[in-house]
Amino acid sequence: MSATVASESADASADSSRGLLQAHENEKTEEEEEEKLARLAGAKLIGGLQLLHKVRCELEDESVYGAVILMPQVARSLGWPQDVTAMVCGATISHILCMIIHAALLMYVDKEEKVMDGFAGQMYLCDFGADLDSCDHESMSCLGPGGTIMSYPRLYSWGQWVTRSFLRDSFKALFPHKAHAIPDLVDPGEYGVESFRCRLLCCLVLILSILPEIMLCWQMANLLIYLPSQNESWVSFKSHEAVEKRRLTTHKKDLSHRKDWMEQVDVRVAGMGLGWKAWNALFVLLPKVLLVYYTAKAGIEFLMETAGIDDIIVNSVALGFLLSLDELITSALMSPQARLLLSKCEGRSIAKQDEEDEILTDAEILERFYHGQKLSGGGLLNTVKDLLLRKYLKLYLLFGLTALLVFHYYHWHCDFQDGRYVSKAMYGPKTTEFTMLNAFLPELFPLDVESEPYWTMPDGEFSH
Repeated sequence: MSATVASESADASADSSRGLLQAHENEKTEEEEEEKLARLAGAKLIGGLQLLHKVRCELEDESVYGAVILMPQVARSLGWPQDVTAMVCGATISHILCMIIHAALLMYVDKEEKVMDGFAGQMYLCDFGADLDSCDHESMSCLGPGGTIMSYPRLYSWGQWVTRSFLRDSFKALFPHKAHAIPDLVDPGEYGVESFRCRLLCCLVLILSILPEIMLCWQMANLLIYLPSQNESWVSFKSHEAVEKRRLTTHKKDLSHRKDWMEQVDVRVAGMGLGWKAWNALFVLLPKVLLVYYTAKAGIEFLMETAGIDDIIVNSVALGFLLSLDELITSALMSPQARLLLSKCEGRSIAKQDEEDEILTDAEILERFYHGQKLSGGGLLNTVKDLLLRKYLKLYLLFGLTALLVFHYYHWHCDFQDGRYVSKAMYGPKTTEFTMLNAFLPELFPLDVESEPYWTMPDGEFSH
């Protein structure tokens, strides 16, 4: 009897152990399954993100630049109906108005720098005051535009300095017999920049605000390059079922509500003939690229000519307004119907259809997008190449364009003397007339100026 009880107890203990072991194995299997699912989810995420690297053709959905491309293609697809043709005319007028206003504002910014400042007797700022901490106060390297040694207590903006200089010259005119003593008693100070580093930083911020517009230009170029060069319809039903329903109800009364019709129709980017591509490249893309470039160029010159820290910071943000004119004109002048079509238009991916529709097993997905992403051996080298050659392109563009435009400013307006850049000799304009040709093609249409300079870099009085 006791042997039977002992045997039963041993069997129960063995069953309990097997149960615990099975539970542990089940728990381990569940953990492995969860880990596998997590790896699979990550692999699918990476695979989906890689599709975003493919070129995608899209229109600016809140800009006249998108409208002036979209409306003619919709009108062409529909056979140029009256309502859509009217929207084509409206988009074209808005586009022309946007270009004229943008170009005119840039011209006036340039006129302020080249004409009005010339009549005011202003020289280029260059590096006046930029190196006060390191320059030798006993040499020409600290000489200001007024001919005296610069120092922080005597550093002023252009408005302050010209007023103080006028006061000194007025005393000289009123009391000519004391003209030699007045400069020691009435010190106008010197004109210079308050912070050279802040000025460069704000130039970088300006280009950073312009960078999205540069990317939109690149996006438009991709659209014109990669779209099929055959005229295709940009308007279609959303599904084959909708087409079949339309076919079956051709000779019957359509019972669908008119307010729902827009939901049944797709507007999407499609093929565009070579003639349309050439037209859009010449009259839409090229003007946009030029306006973005000249906005960056005028903005950098404007900031480089700003002396005060607070003025530099405020102006670096305010200049970005010029690049929002296309969106402002779209929201203010274009019809609600045109804006609706813009918002409804869908982009088009240039990725191969078999790549987008590719079907892979879980094992293949893990092998390509999980194990293939390991940072070891060739994977690490490919990651470094990807970072340097692709991921940081916008960063390279930001610093490269800023450096190029700052160099352009120094090259055209400054001379290198005594270890720093000083203003070139300044020649006053003969008239206030200043046209877009003077602003955008100064090499071919230079400003008419006097033969004698009104300011040259002084030799120095070494006072104060």
